[in-house]
Amino acid sequence: MTAPSVCLLTENKIEWRSPSPKVPSQPARKETPFLELTLKGHEEPVYDVAFIVGTRLLVTGSADKSLRVWDLDTGKQEGEPLLGHDAEVWSVAASPDGRWIVSGGWNGSILVWEVATNKKELKRVPLFPLRGHGGTVSSIVFATDSQTFASASWDDTVCVWKRETGKIVIATGKELLKIEQRAFNIAFTPDGLRLVSGNSNDIRISDATTGDIIKQFDAHTENFFSLAIAPNGTKFATTSFDNTTRFFDLTTFEPIGELLEHPDAVRGVAFSEDSQLIATGCADKLVRTW
Repeated sequence: MTAPSVCLLTENKIEWRSPSPKVPSQPARKETPFLELTLKGHEEPVYDVAFIVGTRLLVTGSADKSLRVWDLDTGKQEGEPLLGHDAEVWSVAASPDGRWIVSGGWNGSILVWEVATNKKELKRVPLFPLRGHGGTVSSIVFATDSQTFASASWDDTVCVWKRETGKIVIATGKELLKIEQRAFNIAFTPDGLRLVSGNSNDIRISDATTGDIIKQFDAHTENFFSLAIAPNGTKFATTSFDNTTRFFDLTTFEPIGELLEHPDAVRGVAFSEDSQLIATGCADKLVRTW
């Protein structure tokens, strides 16, 4: 299995290793999360989740080859499943303006969806499936302008796309910084000063300018899977095959709150726009909000 490395617009290989038994001690400060909704509809494990900005909607992608949209006020699925992928849906991303969804498949395909003006429906943009990857699209992220997005794949490449045309666009592809640390999932803090990354079961916080590691620690008892940073920049969450989601303070890097226990491996994770809700996608086919 391969995945993009921490370096910008370059790649590396993932080396799975046996997890360390070390995990965070008792939380440094108490926050008590509670289960708000359990969303049932997917027929296979849920791989990724994304809140649609400016709405009370959540979009999810699953191994059942579908995306589904959920109303967080009612806990009900909005409309029919979004079909179009001919392989498992591994990644989903919502644009900052709340108008677009992009989804990536196991077979390297990418689809663009438009959020209707009534904010209750999504529809396929009339573009052919975007083909630029030869392997699973493991991660997608929008630029702040909502016009371009980047996708990372197990084929060891990163592609930058123009949403409107479906064309790959990039100025030079020049590597800006290379951090010699393997990573399965990465995210910048909202201020752009820190990079949070996870490899197997350890988490690293690095200086985004120099690449220097500020802190490195074990987070889970089994392999790490994904992470998300709260938009308000106060904390981040990590998920794992140990069936938990854990939280960490972005100032002290210490554990906070109680871990969220699931009955199976936790795949996708996302924070709401106001940082008050978190959604998780689980291998038990369910989506939960906390």
